[in-house]
Amino acid sequence: WLHYTALAWLPTYFSEAWSVTSSQMSLSFLPYICMAVMGNVASVVSNRMLTHHGIDRRRVRVSMTALGFSLASVSLVLFTYASSPALAMLVDCVRYRLSLLSIRSSRN
Repeated sequence: WLHYTALAWLPTYFSEAWSVTSSQMSLSFLPYICMAVMGNVASVVSNRMLTHHGIDRRRVRVSMTALGFSLASVSLVLFTYASSPALAMLVDCVRYRLSLLSIRSSRN
């Protein structure tokens, strides 16, 4: 639910913090696209780790979860240092991509 809460909050953040109007928020769909793409990529990567490399399921889940959440945390900190709305949106897309590593890998 964190992703959907953040996505619902994102337009409000941009309008209040950056004074971006709703007509200027044409890129606000990017986190949704990032979520869809990275969700599929993370599933393929974790499946390959299981099938082709023979890594056991628990290790794949733990490593993907740790990697996803730790890198997403770093990008969340970088989000606070964004100097423009476009850069903030880019960092937010990266955060969504990285955090989906942990969610999609747990479905194997």
